[in-house]
Amino acid sequence: MSRVYVALLPEYLRCDVLDAVAATAVTQELCDEWALGKLSELYGEDLELAEAIAFEQAALLSLLEQHNSDCPRRVVASVDVSVEDIRGGELPGKVALKQAITWDDIICYHVDEPEAQQALVDYLQVLEGTQGAKTTSQDYELGALPPLLWFDAQEKDEVVSLLGL
Repeated sequence: MSRVYVALLPEYLRCDVLDAVAATAVTQELCDEWALGKLSELYGEDLELAEAIAFEQAALLSLLEQHNSDCPRRVVASVDVSVEDIRGGELPGKVALKQAITWDDIICYHVDEPEAQQALVDYLQVLEGTQGAKTTSQDYELGALPPLLWFDAQEKDEVVSLLGL
């Protein structure tokens, strides 16, 4: 099994069918891009780093899809899928899934708390070079954004409530 991070838009959590912006996973291409070595040989802290990179990519993809939103919130769902059900995507770490994912497949959710909204808006403005951005691109790294909150899969209703949906 392989952990896949599914980038979602907040409003997707109200839908009956799971729709994803994109999905990311630790792939050999991601390992090559970040000079982590062979995927088959990753373990311990190196594997944790690779997982963190794939997770952060999914969070960024969720955010970028909300570039026109006044209140963006990153939402990532974690799922475990068979390695055979993963196909490489056009970017290192980005993957396509051969099988549909259902809400029952989700292990946990990661979501921004409401207080993160201004930092996310500022981050998007910096990326877009929008006038009025409070910081410059040198001031920001994705890791500088607030950490995402973790919710068990059974807490989907709490996530929906937190997002104000």
